[in-house]
Amino acid sequence: MTDLFNQIRADRSPMQRLMAHLPGFHGYQASTDRRAADRLIREHVVAGLRGQLNALVAAQKTVLSSSGGLAHMRKLHDVQSQFQVFIDRVN
Repeated sequence: MTDLFNQIRADRSPMQRLMAHLPGFHGYQASTDRRAADRLIREHVVAGLRGQLNALVAAQKTVLSSSGGLAHMRKLHDVQSQFQVFIDRVN
């Protein structure tokens, strides 16, 4: 996160760099930068998790098409629901 935070700080506009010298504004700007870095990390993690959720849905379809697969659908649906809740919390 430190690298991402430093990259966000480096991407500041000249006006933002000037305003960073104002008393009290530096801390506000640093917290805004930390929130932006955190948001970018969460978006990256959620994208990966959604890919895994799509793989789970594909596995559900495969299980459903096999013989006796309907018996396992309840458990797979519960896993899918819990996984979606986790993704929503991270996001």
